Amino acid sequence: MPFVVDASVAAAWLLADEESRTAKEALSFLETENALVPDLFWHEMRNILLTAERRKLISNEDVLACLMRLTSLPLRTVSSEDHLPILRLAGKYQLSVL
Repeated sequence: MPFVVDASVAAAWLLADEESRTAKEALSFLETENALVPDLFWHEMRNILLTAERRKLISNEDVLACLMRLTSLPLRTVSSEDHLPILRLAGKYQLSVL
């Protein structure tokens, strides 16, 4: 069953100072499951990586490598125009649709 990944979880996969047990578990699920990400996810990830670069936590080359790693994972982007899946997920997990 697909699950939803947000940018804070994905950041923990990529940045050494963002270690998280939940993130490790989510990454291990990706070995057998696909994950859904909102289209906002990609904007957030670019911002997180550029901020890490500005803080000298990673290099410019690392930013590009991290983005390549993310695009290689089984992450399916759900567009804000995909109303039905968004409503179903929000209803199932009692989430906001924002």
